[in-house]
Amino acid sequence: MARRVVLDTGVLIAIERGRLDVDTVLGLDDAAIAAITAMELLVGVERADTAHRQARAVRVEAILSSLPVEPYNVGIARVHARLAVAAMAAGRPRSANDMMIAATAAATSRILLTTDITRAYVRAFLDQHLRGRPQALLDQPSPRYPEVTFCSP
Repeated sequence: MARRVVLDTGVLIAIERGRLDVDTVLGLDDAAIAAITAMELLVGVERADTAHRQARAVRVEAILSSLPVEPYNVGIARVHARLAVAAMAAGRPRSANDMMIAATAAATSRILLTTDITRAYVRAFLDQHLRGRPQALLDQPSPRYPEVTFCSP
């Protein structure tokens, strides 16, 4: 069954750099990006040196023309506000851009695919299962990552 997903900028960069395989990551998923992700990719083009700017621009334009871009609207802003307050209350404020991407996923009923949160959960999994150190992050939803939802199998 295909999932509805929002791709974080880090996932797109990892795919571009060959660290993630697009077919493995997405398969038949219905993927989209948040408008802020489009901006982050375009910033990468603007910051690229002259020798790399054209190639980067071509790659970014290919992404932007092949994936739907979810606009930032009032519904997403409401979810963004709730996520931001939850993260601040937990003492773990996140960047505005990351919160906008997470809010876009939540508001559009999509799953967020990100390398940032994935790193934290993979690290916790390895610590718990390979080093024998219990990790509270794996027990229940965490206020550090309010955008993550636990599902029963």
